[in-house]
Amino acid sequence: MVKEELTMDFWRPYTDNDLGSDLAKLCYPWRNAGKEAEGVSMTVDENRIISRYRLPECLGRSEATVSYLVGGNGKIDLELEFLPSSDTLPLMPRFGVTLTLQGEYERVRWFGRGPHASYEDRKSGAFVGLYEGSVWEQYFPYDRPQENGNKTDVRWMTVYSGNGGLKATGDPVISTSVYM
Repeated sequence: MVKEELTMDFWRPYTDNDLGSDLAKLCYPWRNAGKEAEGVSMTVDENRIISRYRLPECLGRSEATVSYLVGGNGKIDLELEFLPSSDTLPLMPRFGVTLTLQGEYERVRWFGRGPHASYEDRKSGAFVGLYEGSVWEQYFPYDRPQENGNKTDVRWMTVYSGNGGLKATGDPVISTSVYM
């Protein structure tokens, strides 16, 4: 199911609303922080795997921890923790993970805000409910490429095909996006 390893993600594409705020310049240190994070340690204890990372120098060598608790039923609990090196770091656009699946998973179903995109600063017009569609339908062709298709207040989301799928569950909620 999984095509590439799960990576920490501190970045999101800009939106038209970001252009007038110099957000591109202010947040730039976060752009590759997940990809450039340096592994500090990994411990395995029973069913738990804990990986600690040091972020690039431009972020004051802040640290992040990814913890996986693997259950015998196939369930994996994922917990992220960010440890800032100071209180003067630049604004962080996003804190989460990116998971790349094989291309066959073309459908998505979620219980959260929808059916269209929603963001923390504009979600009142997207109502909580059960929604479903193709992954491709979550994309909107803006005139200029930008952040797209986010869903907020998601209790759970499943990406699937006829051969099964993967379900992500919030504790209590998550923000998610899917792309082809």
